[in-house]
Amino acid sequence: MYVKTKEEEILEKAFNSNKLELVMVYGRRRVGKTTMLANFIKDKKSVFHVTTSTKSTQILEDLALDFSYSLKGVKPNFTQFQDVIDFLDASSKTERLIVIFDEFPLFATAIEDSMGKLQRYIDFHQDNANLKIVLCGSSLSFMKTQIDDKASPLYGRKTAQIYLKAFSLSQIAQLTNRSKLEDIIKIFSVTGGIAKFVALFANKNNCSIEEIIEELFFSLISFLSEEAIKLLQMEVRDTSSYEIILKLIANGVNQNSKLSDKSGFSTSLIS
Repeated sequence: MYVKTKEEEILEKAFNSNKLELVMVYGRRRVGKTTMLANFIKDKKSVFHVTTSTKSTQILEDLALDFSYSLKGVKPNFTQFQDVIDFLDASSKTERLIVIFDEFPLFATAIEDSMGKLQRYIDFHQDNANLKIVLCGSSLSFMKTQIDDKASPLYGRKTAQIYLKAFSLSQIAQLTNRSKLEDIIKIFSVTGGIAKFVALFANKNNCSIEEIIEELFFSLISFLSEEAIKLLQMEVRDTSSYEIILKLIANGVNQNSKLSDKSGFSTSLIS
């Protein structure tokens, strides 16, 4: 018998509730947020928007296409975010609608009034029980400080949150079909238990863990060769100092005083 995960139960409860819902979903890049949400909405009236542009006009155009495709209607004309809010309200008058804004940190940065507009709508339309809004993002710093911070327009408005965590050792063992504890720990050590990365070790039991690591991380064309830097770029503006420190640690320099000597940075900056 299939048993729902606690994350699925949270989403199901929000979808079936008798109030407007604002659900925050966050977790590390590639941990499986998008896959989880896409599976959840398969049998539901929904719109799934993934922000891929930094230009507000392009985002609004993409949103209009997503609404038209998902709701099978005439393509709306969005010139500002308020148009999106009005369309959401009209589309959820008679039927439950779940709308997902994936990569919301990029969306909110490009459309600066989006969180304020959402706040105003939520405050004055609590009676719209048909509308369920999900804000999803991989930038942990943004999702926690820009949405959960007291200075945020959306502070106190979320009705549920899901922090999607990495796989445990037992889940890694099950997914990769490995029984040797040493192998499982090695996989966890290099993937952090991130779903997308762990999956790359599946169906490769004829190879040693070391061979798979070399293929995934150290080939110039490998999928994961630049993943660490991409992850770092999501959280900090200037990665150069962090890269220097990480390279020193990787080469066995693991004390603050020695890291300071080798890098030229103060011990307080190293911390």
